[in-house]
Amino acid sequence: MSLLNRIREKTNIRLYKLPDSVEERKKLYFFIIALFFSVFVGVLSILNFIWLNKTVEHKVAKSTSGLVSVEKERRQADAINEKLDSYKKYRDDSLKLLAVAETIGRSPISEMQSPAIIEKAIVVPEFPPDIIIKALIIMDEGRVAVLNIEGEPPGQIYRVGASFASGKGKILDIDSKGVSWTWKRKTNRTNL
Repeated sequence: MSLLNRIREKTNIRLYKLPDSVEERKKLYFFIIALFFSVFVGVLSILNFIWLNKTVEHKVAKSTSGLVSVEKERRQADAINEKLDSYKKYRDDSLKLLAVAETIGRSPISEMQSPAIIEKAIVVPEFPPDIIIKALIIMDEGRVAVLNIEGEPPGQIYRVGASFASGKGKILDIDSKGVSWTWKRKTNRTNL
């Protein structure tokens, strides 16, 4: 008796026999390949997890660049301290200047303002408003336009001769291509 037969008898294990049909073999081979692939992916995932969680100690390199960076940082700190000291001096001096101004009852910057500039009235030029045509109605009896004029309520209805912006502007003509209007005696045109 061969060794294989003795093992079978003692352990009651039968050897697996390959299926006879081609379809069943394909299923078996697919199962074996899927099993090996799953085991491979599982092992790869475990190794990747270990690799990602591995802690690495960084060794600090001893060099002279550390001395240079310390000196550079010291210079930057000195510059910041100098700015802080000048700010504190400015703040303290301005509080003293304020106390002196309150004592004498005069603003410390009053001498800096020129009386000629203060007395002059600043004139802001008025520009023509933006006009957007919303609708034009041309009939035998008359012509009407629905306009959005800057500074006026939107959607107002205007006829020829109507004024806007407290009389500074006036509608001169309404035709199928747009609206003609004046602003401070200057003729303007807004087309569709």
